[in-house]
Amino acid sequence: MRTITLEELETNPVAVLNIADDLLITKDSKPYRLVSCLDEDVLDDVLLLQHPAIRETIQTSEANLAAGRYQSVDVLLEKYSHELSDSDS
Repeated sequence: MRTITLEELETNPVAVLNIADDLLITKDSKPYRLVSCLDEDVLDDVLLLQHPAIRETIQTSEANLAAGRYQSVDVLLEKYSHELSDSDS
């Protein structure tokens, strides 16, 4: 990951954005922004996660999990692993 200053970015943004996949931009010698390359699949995921309905669903699911109303996949797999292994034989 390359580090550049905000001033460098402001001076020639096109050249700076073409030099590396990931850039850490600093302002006043402190981390300011992280810029990463995105392919279409990652962009789709990022955009979906910004949608208010998706964010609300995730928050509700996390609250239900924290309250014990649901179990994580890892817990369920551990709980029922013996049944899964019996069905393979």
